[in-house]
Amino acid sequence: MNAVGGYGTGLILASAWSFTGTVALHGIAYYTGEVESEGGGVALALLRYGVTSLGQAQDDQTVPVSLMDSTLTEPKVGVSSPTIQTCTNGAAWASMNDGTWAEVGHGLYTVTFDAVDTADLGWIILRVKAADAAETHVHIEVSITPAERRVDYIRGRAQRSR
Repeated sequence: MNAVGGYGTGLILASAWSFTGTVALHGIAYYTGEVESEGGGVALALLRYGVTSLGQAQDDQTVPVSLMDSTLTEPKVGVSSPTIQTCTNGAAWASMNDGTWAEVGHGLYTVTFDAVDTADLGWIILRVKAADAAETHVHIEVSITPAERRVDYIRGRAQRSR
């Protein structure tokens, strides 16, 4: 038995691996229990490492979501109406204002956030649940817009070069 971990994509590829315990980020338990894969299985760690960044109060921002079946062996395809909830800055789970769900293919989907969904600065945990699929969470940071971030970067470089 080989214990295998990943950092970056959230995908774990191994010929044989086992995990027992709790996977958590910022105090939120993404998975608790035991998962095993034998003989070349592919499993998705329910914890998605890294953070997706969105601009504050911006419309039509999409976030990628990867779904696996409940056995964590195959990508979950054909999901048309999952339960989508968000936890903003530690508040209770709530439905999204927009939450448009679209399938890309091979278990990949997108969820659309609007200005209401991203009104508050801070962090959001996106939770997606569907029949016969493993519950998935995506960690999102809501901050200044990418255009503002670029201006701040250029301004900072100009000040350092003086």
